[in-house]
Amino acid sequence: MTDKKDSQLTYEQLQERKNDLIESFNKVALNMINHLGEKFPDSIFGKNNTLIKNFFKFKPKETMILFLENVYESDIYRKEISSKNDKFFMEHTYDGAINAGYEMRIFEFKDLWMRMTSQTKTIVKDSMAMLVDHTTLYLDIVSQMNKVKK
Repeated sequence: MTDKKDSQLTYEQLQERKNDLIESFNKVALNMINHLGEKFPDSIFGKNNTLIKNFFKFKPKETMILFLENVYESDIYRKEISSKNDKFFMEHTYDGAINAGYEMRIFEFKDLWMRMTSQTKTIVKDSMAMLVDHTTLYLDIVSQMNKVKK
């Protein structure tokens, strides 16, 4: 969804927007992860909080790329997340994730879902839907950058 104003941006301006978007994506993901770590200190989110924060800090682009390749690229996953389908969040795993290991578990909620309050479930579903939206915008910006580059 590009408006006329966006199509007149320079490559550098688009790069800045892309970086801002990655930063925003990471904030949304970290807020969700921190909430889950506080609510479930015995979970991957609680036990590995420092490790997860360092992953975001030292590899800020990596998380969005993992999400893009292993979550967003699936039409089914995108649809289920955007529709905030409880069953999807309760049952889905990323065991077959490409080029990902432990990091993909930050997008997996199966083990905690039944223990979550409705408020925490809402936070997870809303956060994941926002990550899908951020990734859509990211791809739009990358597409614009490629056009400007040519």
